[in-house]
Amino acid sequence: MFVRQHDNKAVLPGACGNKPAVFFIYCSMGREKRTKLSRVKENVKSNIVESLELPVDIMYGAVILTAMGRNQVLVENYKGIIEYTQEKIRLQTKTCQVTIQGKRLLVEYYTNEEMKITGYIQGILYDS
Repeated sequence: MFVRQHDNKAVLPGACGNKPAVFFIYCSMGREKRTKLSRVKENVKSNIVESLELPVDIMYGAVILTAMGRNQVLVENYKGIIEYTQEKIRLQTKTCQVTIQGKRLLVEYYTNEEMKITGYIQGILYDS
């Protein structure tokens, strides 16, 4: 396994080898009061996704993080950049916020669908 999770923090190990680590992160929107109808709709959607074996990232809008070693992260399904410094890049996704922490961080490119972050990656955090 490429990731160790602790206190909502996905931690990259020291040496990942040549294989990229891929994170599928689906964060809940919090513990809001849901009506019976919304729970039923959520269960129906979940059952359809599972029975048809549809991609979870597309159906739920989950953010996809592909880490290549400690020097590069490709982020898909993000909504916007909240904070951008050389030590921290915080992103808004459909369901949560993702923070990339490190040194000399740089957004090498971004489009409406994806972004490439380079630098020395020290950690990836996500909050609901």
